[in-house]
Parts: sequence; C-alpha cells; structure tokens
Amino acid sequence: MKNLSSDNRAMWLKASTEFTAKSLRSEIQEVIKWAPSLRRSGEDYFISRKSIPANVWEAMCEIEEWGMADRLDEAEGEYLRIDASLLDLVMETIKLLLKVLLQPQRDGVVAERHRLAYDDCPTLV
Repeated sequence: MKNLSSDNRAMWLKASTEFTAKSLRSEIQEVIKWAPSLRRSGEDYFISRKSIPANVWEAMCEIEEWGMADRLDEAEGEYLRIDASLLDLVMETIKLLLKVLLQPQRDGVVAERHRLAYDDCPTLV
C-alpha cells in the first residue's frame, strides 16, 4: 500500500480550491477514457477520507465506479483503495492542469484568476 506524499497532498489541496468536484470528476473520467487498458497494477494507494478535501474525495469516488478502486469502511473511518498506476496518472494530469491554469502571465506576475473559464468547459481534452 502506498500513501500520498506531502507533495501529492499539497497538490490535491490546491486542486480542491481551483476546481469543483464536478470538474475534477470530469478530468478523472477523461484520464480513464484515454489511459491504457484498465488493469489493476497490484499496488494501491490507501487514502483516508479525512486526509483530502471533500470535493477531491467525491471526484476520486469516480475511480471506484470504473472498477479501479474500492471503498472501505474501517473503524477509523472511510478509505479508498485506488490502483496506484491509475492514480499516479490522474495526479500527473491534475498537476499539469494546475500548472497551465496558474502559469504566470507575460509580465511575470501570477494571475489572480484563471486564464480559462474552466467550469464552463466540459473538459480540456
């Protein structure tokens, strides 16, 4: 079992402020559609519901619907066991989206608002 690194947790925290659950879910669906064939890799992430923002949790539950994650109800709380190869691909995609959306403008100052009206678009792919 793998756990999210501190960098991955920070990325999901940033994503939770930049995207709605619907937007994140849409991007996860696109990654799954375009990813190589869905086969479990044998290695999984074990993610506590308490360790990530609510909209990220809701979006990650989409992976369960594709058969690449299991929701576990433990005494300590609710967890997702997610295929590591797929979640790594999803995280790389979200990192790239954040990089594009939050990139500095020409004058070198980071934009305070997105340069794209992301939530108005069904997907960026």
